[in-house]
Amino acid sequence: MKCSKYLILFLTASLLLNSHVSTAQSSAAGNTRFDALVSEQMNEFMVRDYWQKPEILLKLMDIQPAESIADLGAGRGYFSLKLAERVGPDGKVIALDIDVTRLNQLRLLKRYGQLEQLEIVRNETDDLQLKAASLDKIVILNSYHELSDIETILKQCRVALKPQGKVFIIDKVSDKMDNDKTSRKKLVKNHFIRRNMVEQELQSAGFSLLKGIDKYIEGDKAEATRKTNWFVVVAARE
Repeated sequence: MKCSKYLILFLTASLLLNSHVSTAQSSAAGNTRFDALVSEQMNEFMVRDYWQKPEILLKLMDIQPAESIADLGAGRGYFSLKLAERVGPDGKVIALDIDVTRLNQLRLLKRYGQLEQLEIVRNETDDLQLKAASLDKIVILNSYHELSDIETILKQCRVALKPQGKVFIIDKVSDKMDNDKTSRKKLVKNHFIRRNMVEQELQSAGFSLLKGIDKYIEGDKAEATRKTNWFVVVAARE
């Protein structure tokens, strides 16, 4: 398996912390907790690489050095770290989430990896706290269906993007619910959303649709009990 830079980051962070705590017994508990975090995230990200197929997404996004990108619903930073690697030290990646615990875990990785291009922000459900015309791209990976005030959030995304800036939405739906009879409320309750709903909402918010990919992942291996297919929608600020 290819060893990615963020995996090396985790291992390096663990080694750095080990070197600091070896001189003080009182630090042993903190070291154990950090090692557990590193191990958990490393394993989670490696497994996710297997089924999420991130290289397909990154190729589609065509990330350029020095770009500014927001990762909405970043969680522990699975995709934020990949984006930060590609924009480089002259770029910026803003990892946004409402979950303080997950963001704090990402802050540890940022600190030990010296990722100055990674900015971590706790946003509100109806306020992304993004500057106008500041971003080249916005990524919403497996988080779109979680957004409560979708109209407000999409309008804020449009304002935050530079002219012709792009938004990439990657989400999923099960075969059984991918039909016109299933309401949005029921889809969201099951952590799903349909591609055509996403496209309609983007257009209503003033975006121009550029590309749509059905079943970029077909039969999600992380969803053993139900057949789940992932899709991609790419749109641009008009």
